[in-house]
Amino acid sequence: MEKKKCSLIEHKDIDSKSFCEECNIYMCNKCENFHVKLFPNHQTFNSDKDINEIFTGFCKEKGHPIKLEFFCKNHNKLCCGVCIAKIQKENIGKHKDCNVCTIEEIKEEKKNKIDENIKYLKEISNTLQKSIEELKSIFEKINANKEEIKLKIQNVFTKIRNELDGREDELLLEVDKKFDENYCNEKILKDTETLPTKIESLLSRTEDINKYYNDNKLSLFLNVCINVENNIKNIMEINDNIKKCKNSESKKIDFFPKDEKSINNFLNNIKKFGKFYDEEDDIINSLIIQENEIDLIKNFIGKNPKFKLLYRATVDGDTKENFDKKCLNKQPTLALVKNKLGNRFGGYTTQNWNHDQEYDKKDPLSFIFSLDRKKKYNLKINNDRAIHTNTYIIYFGNADFCLDKNFLTKNSGWCNSGRRNFEASSKDLSDEEHFIVQEFELYHVLL
Repeated sequence: MEKKKCSLIEHKDIDSKSFCEECNIYMCNKCENFHVKLFPNHQTFNSDKDINEIFTGFCKEKGHPIKLEFFCKNHNKLCCGVCIAKIQKENIGKHKDCNVCTIEEIKEEKKNKIDENIKYLKEISNTLQKSIEELKSIFEKINANKEEIKLKIQNVFTKIRNELDGREDELLLEVDKKFDENYCNEKILKDTETLPTKIESLLSRTEDINKYYNDNKLSLFLNVCINVENNIKNIMEINDNIKKCKNSESKKIDFFPKDEKSINNFLNNIKKFGKFYDEEDDIINSLIIQENEIDLIKNFIGKNPKFKLLYRATVDGDTKENFDKKCLNKQPTLALVKNKLGNRFGGYTTQNWNHDQEYDKKDPLSFIFSLDRKKKYNLKINNDRAIHTNTYIIYFGNADFCLDKNFLTKNSGWCNSGRRNFEASSKDLSDEEHFIVQEFELYHVLL
């Protein structure tokens, strides 16, 4: 951009340092010093800024050296007489079909709006620093999860490097894309960190123009109003991203598969290997069930549900308090267990996991099942229940399948072969009546 010269004739060969919107002049360093003393309340800008950021009171459309005396409501923009001409051709009549009024007619509306904007800027300024700190903390957690996923991907791919080099690159890129699109990312964090300075500058300028409002400089005033409104739109977008990031704090992405058996299964279909998931996704993020067994579970239920992970023992612990916090009043649910011997089994119920002692609760839709046998076991009689008490985390039937509280630390799980309510015996589910739990998961079944 060509450097503007000072507007004073005696200094016409000196590069300008600043521009005064109200006087519509460019000033060198010496002129600016005098100008500040004479007009301390005038708005000035560094003349190195893009000319489009400097308001002169004249239309900036090519070939329109005319004062801005009209306002387009459709585009929230000042315009000149040529802009609203009835005949439309190149650079003429761009707003001929718009809702246009004079700047006098719009002044009261904009004056009222500026007060609202000042209030909004002050309110968001008071909470912004706290939000920035929260975002930094969220970003660190999300980024740690992101790096953890990358490491897991790389560890898996070392075993099948020759076939999966190309797919690995795709998945690594997909990790970044998924985090950037759905969670707190570095761009949002950087945008937020610039907000205090931006709001402070915008607020200062807005208060000044509001304080020294002069009808003789209406177009200047309206230009500031419009500039504030446009900037607030951007602030609102950033603020919306802040809220989105806060909501993503509890989310976590993982990478599947994790064990040798799963890896070997996927090697047969290597071109489609690897995917990402959120906790809200299907049951593919289970540490117990295999992806090719999902349809089996859906057939057991008789519908085509989604599954949301509520509780995982190796992550959430085995205390009654933790289970209550995540699982109470959620129904229907699917329970999955893997014992130390590798047996995999579970149960389904439409009952709430409320804390009660109602041993006569009925749930004719409940069943237990074996993943290894690929078999579902229905009720023998219609008085089964699934309950949660001070003693038991989960309890199906007459202890046909149950977990005591603190089952991980006490190694306490049961498959009762004596007082059965189901068609199954203890051997149908587990190779031992009293088993040690390796993993337990509970899913909310979304029908």
